[in-house]
Amino acid sequence: MGLQFAPIVPVKYNPAQLTNYHLVLAHQIVQDLHYREYYCSLGEEHTVILDNSVIELGYIDLGLVQLALQAFIDFRFSGKLILVAPDVLKDSAGTLHMHKEFLSQPQIFNLVSSGTISIMVIPQGVDDLDVLKCLTSIFESVDISIDYIGIPRLTEDFEGGRQNIFEICKWLIEDRKVHLLGI
Repeated sequence: MGLQFAPIVPVKYNPAQLTNYHLVLAHQIVQDLHYREYYCSLGEEHTVILDNSVIELGYIDLGLVQLALQAFIDFRFSGKLILVAPDVLKDSAGTLHMHKEFLSQPQIFNLVSSGTISIMVIPQGVDDLDVLKCLTSIFESVDISIDYIGIPRLTEDFEGGRQNIFEICKWLIEDRKVHLLGI
């Protein structure tokens, strides 16, 4: 599979007409009925990355992520749903704690085990080494299948930029897909 692009597009532009790969924001799924109905009702040919909205809100709200996920379940979303695990901006220890807490929930485990959702983890840190340590700690500490690694846009500001982390991720964890969050 080649490069896929998942921009955040307002529903008034009918993004499903242009692509079958979408990034949606948890807070908008919860707050905007039209947005929720549009994305949760897409067909089986669509892939939706359900982002946790930490960049947009400036903090993580686990309840909000749960409500957004529940909306997709309630609508019986038939496409592929990729859930972005909660992370804490530039905080590897906080991110590891959030990932462990969230991914250890029986509901999340059952949804992953049944193939209803896939998980994307977002390693965080203050520099590229901290981000990579966070990533390896996540894989060592959670007992759930993780199919995607999201590399935060904030890492572009590190020495070597996101490219350095991307190359190491490809080498370190070959069987996972890598998503570059933000432009």
